[in-house]
Amino acid sequence: MGVLSRMASRDEPCDVQDLFARFTIDAASDFLFGQNLNTLSKRLPDPSSGSQSDRGSATDDSWGTFAQAFEAAQRIITMRARTGSIWPVFELFEDKTAPHVEIIKRWLDPLVNQTLERKATAQKAGEWNTMEEKTFLEHLADSIEGPFLFHL
Repeated sequence: MGVLSRMASRDEPCDVQDLFARFTIDAASDFLFGQNLNTLSKRLPDPSSGSQSDRGSATDDSWGTFAQAFEAAQRIITMRARTGSIWPVFELFEDKTAPHVEIIKRWLDPLVNQTLERKATAQKAGEWNTMEEKTFLEHLADSIEGPFLFHL
């Protein structure tokens, strides 16, 4: 029996917003990176636990940490946009997104590195995928020449 079925049979609450976020990231990661991150199969938050993020219940595992960092980075970037072109003055001595970006990069860097390694291997073998066969990240990797550093 699946987690949702078990929760429903026990009449337990479920944070639907968290499920929507997980479904979105799983679908987007499959399309963008060619790898489903399978966040729906990770531990679900307990809405009654009191552990909350900006957008609902939170978990204290790697997915919860990623989701919280992503939300925090979005909030900071939105505040920058609302502040206008003078936002750097408010971050003169520290980049407020830096700790959140580090957490996000721990999730994304392996995906980017795998894509770049596949590109190098395919080039050495003289293999080329058609546009329809490529993920978004593979298309980006193919669009650039030479060594580069991927920075968020």
